[in-house]
Amino acid sequence: MTNVLSPAVSSDVDLDAVRIFTSHLKPSSLLHFFHPLPVYNSTESLCSCVSSGAFAAILPFSSWTSHLILSSLANKIGLFTLSVTPPRPSRLPSVTSLHPSQSALSQPILALLTQYFNASGNAEVAILYDNPEDTEFFQYLLTYPIQAYLVKLPDKGNDDFKPALKHVSIKLGVPQMVIYLSPSRIPSLIRQADTMNMCTSHYHYILASLDAPSLPLHSRENQSDTHSDAYTCNITTFSLYSPHDSKTELVLLWDVITMIVETVERVGVHGEPSCDEHIDEWEHGEKMTEYAEQLHLSGVSGLLLFDSRTGQRVNDTIRVWTTSSNGRMEQISEWSGSEGRFIMNISTHGHSTQKKKKTLENHTLSVTVYLVGLGREEPFVMKRTPKDGEILEGNDRYEGYCIDLLKMISNILKFDYILYEVPDRAYGIREASGKWNGMVGELQSGEADLAVASLTISYSRTAVIDFTVPYMHLGISILFRRTENESSSLSTFLAPLSPTVWLSVFLAYLTTSIVISCLSNRRMASPIENADDLSKQTKIKFGTLGRGSTMTFFNESRVDTYERMWKMMNSAPGLFVESSAEGIARVRSGDYAYLMESSMLEYAVERDCRLVQIGGLLDQKGYGIGLPKGGNRQRSKINPTRGSPYREPISTAILQLQEKTLLTELKVK
Repeated sequence: MTNVLSPAVSSDVDLDAVRIFTSHLKPSSLLHFFHPLPVYNSTESLCSCVSSGAFAAILPFSSWTSHLILSSLANKIGLFTLSVTPPRPSRLPSVTSLHPSQSALSQPILALLTQYFNASGNAEVAILYDNPEDTEFFQYLLTYPIQAYLVKLPDKGNDDFKPALKHVSIKLGVPQMVIYLSPSRIPSLIRQADTMNMCTSHYHYILASLDAPSLPLHSRENQSDTHSDAYTCNITTFSLYSPHDSKTELVLLWDVITMIVETVERVGVHGEPSCDEHIDEWEHGEKMTEYAEQLHLSGVSGLLLFDSRTGQRVNDTIRVWTTSSNGRMEQISEWSGSEGRFIMNISTHGHSTQKKKKTLENHTLSVTVYLVGLGREEPFVMKRTPKDGEILEGNDRYEGYCIDLLKMISNILKFDYILYEVPDRAYGIREASGKWNGMVGELQSGEADLAVASLTISYSRTAVIDFTVPYMHLGISILFRRTENESSSLSTFLAPLSPTVWLSVFLAYLTTSIVISCLSNRRMASPIENADDLSKQTKIKFGTLGRGSTMTFFNESRVDTYERMWKMMNSAPGLFVESSAEGIARVRSGDYAYLMESSMLEYAVERDCRLVQIGGLLDQKGYGIGLPKGGNRQRSKINPTRGSPYREPISTAILQLQEKTLLTELKVK
């Protein structure tokens, strides 16, 4: 095969643009176009290109189903495979994607929402979307402590958005919206919002599209902004490049072709791929992929850097745009993916100012931790046991996952800290008087700068304190004691024969294998299989920690099963425990099930074979580090204004530890 640019290109891309891009490139071009639709014909179409000499594939835009099928085939053949569509969490391996991941785009969206929430005190947002397949794009947002309402927009072909907008404005009463919508449909939504008087400063639209800055969003019926009927909605959106008068698809397509050309020029093309199942995978395609991802080219869309494990683009710089006073879109900031922050600060009114970066360096923070009973909340915070002759003082008295996490963060941000135990031994719930106890109360009163523990991020807590991004994801589950089926025990097995007979068998050296087989086949049975089973019986008692988010979950739930469970627990206060250690001990004693968070449950089960998890997770949530809201501080040592100014640097440090898999290693430890 000669060294020519010979990729197979999906025919749903802009073919004229592809031809223009490649017309002046060397070596000379030989393009093969394949049709991604209908889906059942897409593999045959791609294989036809391969048989004609194609060694690379640029995957389709229009159909994610075709994308999955073709990427699977391309991977099997061994093609050099690239994509300019947003990668999904369910992406297949061996596809180099130039489009930023949706989590990368979600980070500046979340930062914008956080600024709005801090300014307004209202942590609610409506997420509007038109394609059910796109829900995984905003799953990243749903892992954070915000009250998000999902609103389905009409499918393509029906652009009547008024019912959905009315639902958001009147029924939900939420002025903050994140829009996941095909770019061609966005102007119609904005025009309809204007006719409903939803283009006032009260409403804010965050458009989760990299093409929105080039759309006609500034005037009615696409008229000039000098027209008397021009309108201005409060819009924030994003792009990869500037100027913003070209589609993201075309910009990324140019960069894809540049990568292919550079790779071919430097490593050549050796051998030929084939769709013939009797021919081995083409090995050179993988080598081309590895080389291309290490080129570090400077493309039109920015520096092309990739994660070698996933093939996804990293180190994105995303430009942030908003509507100006004349209705035009203007760039106001840039989001640095590597630093996890805006290079310029964005005010809630859309005006940018130079960011005064807060730092924790050389600060000494007061950090409250949670300990109960014998001084152990395994595996998160525990009292160290001194060795012979050892005297433990200060922070050295403590160990555990949270202590190690705090050490890592302090090393990154260069601050010191003093640990102290929360006096009332509570995480924090709102008491009847309206006052918060526990660690939440410590943050509110200004006694603590940080709360580091297995502290669950909940909607009610975020109203009074701040949280970092989650350092661990988890849910509530059921801890129970394994029960043995007595009918299969060894004594039952031996019962039919007399001891003399069995002694003879033993002397004949046959018993060993029989007994081992018997023991290894003991059946483990459980009278309950899930929460519903537990709620419909009365023999097995169950409970939660007496003060915390798990108890609050059952108290506030409106799910029938959980409501029944709460009534049963609340009718007998003795079912609540003072610590997880007490709850686990009661499970071991029998006829008691403990409802606890899965992180500690897994730790207990791993260390005691008598314990077992029943059913799956009852909810989804995360642990975060608690910080005080500025307005709540009475004796502030670090003098924040509204909201903690140190949430961002600590959250960034947590994200760095996650990217380096250090949090995973810490959990395994």
